Amino acid sequence: MLLHALAMKASSLTPFADAWIGHLLASGVDHAIVFLSPEGIIEGWYGAAERLFGHSASDVLGQAFSILFTPQDVALGIDRQEIALARAAGRSEHDRWHLRRNGQLVWTSGVVTALCAEDGRVVGLCKIVRDRTDQRAQVELLEHRVSARDAELGRLKTLLASTVHELRNPLGPIGMALDLLKRELPAETRRRAITALDKQLALLTALVEGLSQGIEPTAAEVRIQHERVNLNDALRLLVDDQEPQATAAQVQLLLVLPSADVHVHADPRRLHQMLLNLIGNALKYTPAGGHVHVSATIEADMAVTRIEDDGVGIAPDLLPHIFELFTRERRDPHIRGLGLAAVQQLAELHGGSVEVRSPGPGQGSIFGLRLPLARSEALPGP
Repeated sequence: MLLHALAMKASSLTPFADAWIGHLLASGVDHAIVFLSPEGIIEGWYGAAERLFGHSASDVLGQAFSILFTPQDVALGIDRQEIALARAAGRSEHDRWHLRRNGQLVWTSGVVTALCAEDGRVVGLCKIVRDRTDQRAQVELLEHRVSARDAELGRLKTLLASTVHELRNPLGPIGMALDLLKRELPAETRRRAITALDKQLALLTALVEGLSQGIEPTAAEVRIQHERVNLNDALRLLVDDQEPQATAAQVQLLLVLPSADVHVHADPRRLHQMLLNLIGNALKYTPAGGHVHVSATIEADMAVTRIEDDGVGIAPDLLPHIFELFTRERRDPHIRGLGLAAVQQLAELHGGSVEVRSPGPGQGSIFGLRLPLARSEALPGP
């Protein structure tokens, strides 16, 4: 307030007043005080001006005060706006980046005040600013922390939504297996039901473990434990598990495998998770009387599993977004978002990929999962 009052007293700049004010304002260690002509030419340079901006008085006197502004602000006319507002309203407050002589930026908080003669004419301007770079740094740090926390909450929300979605997949086979065990059935049927329960329990355990890993703040990604896995066997077991669900939905589930076993380099649990999502989605979006074909083949150094259905299909404009995570408000009834997003992430972590094709709505779709072959089985190049 004292500096502001002193600036207001300099209603007309004379050599004597200039020297007197300079002597009094020399103690303004925290504030840079700059006197300007009505047009914005620097006529006085006091207090912390030299320390704050890096210019000596001899460097800046007689120059336009736009040299204190960033090129971007000058291009936008921010320097002229400060003067125009101060002249029209009497003062112009601001918080912005200013430019030091060495090209560094300094965050300042201050005010430009119009200095008026007794007849009301604006005879000069006084710009008083304070270095608040430390405060700005603290604000930016807090903003970064808030952004990081928002991102983490978003990640956890996505993780929970994806896991909840995937937890539904084992429920159908578990329910059917339990229903079988309640009946008086042959020993072989009961054995198959118990085997199905064991496998679905292992899947549930893997999902819960993945969820617990994802909630840990230090967990950067899903853990993949690669080993040699027989893809043919994995598909047989999975199709066998899904058969009761397909039968209940009146959908024909068919499996076509090559005569020779295909081995992939993959995490068995994650492989099961990916295949279950793809086959489960095909069954879910294929109406009664439809068909789901599951097949496997080798293409170069990749094992390719394809799941083809004649179900609801996918519109062309939605195909590029099929593997994205959709909110409930944005999700289309034909979009199979959450589980497929997990499949894409897991496929990439395995060094593979997942793709989709569809002629359009009502014309079915084909999903392809590509995973690296075990080294000894990759086909030689040309």
